[in-house]
Amino acid sequence: NVGDSDALLLARKPSRLPRDNNKCKHLSVDHSPDNADEYLRIKNLPITDTHPAKLLFVYDQANKCRKFECPIVFLDDGTKDPKYVKNPWGNQLRPTNVRYDPAVYAVSPCGVSHDITCIAMTRSLGDFYAHQFGLSNRPSVTFNELDMYDDTHNKNEVCEYIITVGSDGVWDCWKWDDFSDYVNGVMTKYQNKLEHVCKTVLKHTIQRAKACFGEGSYDDASLVCVALRPQLFATNDNDNGKPSKTQNHGHHSSADSHNDAENEHKEENIKGLDDEDE
Repeated sequence: NVGDSDALLLARKPSRLPRDNNKCKHLSVDHSPDNADEYLRIKNLPITDTHPAKLLFVYDQANKCRKFECPIVFLDDGTKDPKYVKNPWGNQLRPTNVRYDPAVYAVSPCGVSHDITCIAMTRSLGDFYAHQFGLSNRPSVTFNELDMYDDTHNKNEVCEYIITVGSDGVWDCWKWDDFSDYVNGVMTKYQNKLEHVCKTVLKHTIQRAKACFGEGSYDDASLVCVALRPQLFATNDNDNGKPSKTQNHGHHSSADSHNDAENEHKEENIKGLDDEDE
């Protein structure tokens, strides 16, 4: 991932993820000025013609016009300044979302007169003018292994998941567990029809955004929903009743053409995910 969009893995069945008992898990890396790894990445860049100055990670403090004068988020060692962690609102910081995370920016330092930067992310696909200060378009790549069966609670229960990918205009409006609960409720209501689910969740999110931030101040919102169902990964059953790791590649004679057509039809229904309304 690159930038401030986020990918969230939601537990569908069972209601909590088998490995950590949480309702959801972040699949993407936080590319914001609130990330200590991003601070250290930019801090450790050599000062050269390529990077003559470096982005400052600052809190958004009320009544500060010049953002480089705002409080610094991190100390030199990459830990957050405890003064602002303990009492953010008493130090006139501003919340950026309904989770009351303090707003942070990556800004060009004092003395920069060209390509002045004030951005809420440390990596992006554009904003090339800010690369000289340490902004990057290099993505973070992560791998996650998902359990097909709930081996921690009910070993016979097949796991189902939902992956939601959204822009910050979506996530600013939700607490993480509340979002997971709402999406699962909509999935049940619309009987797993993802097109209806995605549109309903996005419409409700925009309503929340208008209520939280005002009719003229809410951010744009984009959302993608993907359902991971066990049928998508069905393979041969082994002696334990669970799918084996090898796929059956047996040959079929022409006498099985009718069954082949039925199997192809079933596969299309599974891969389509969104069943059409009858």
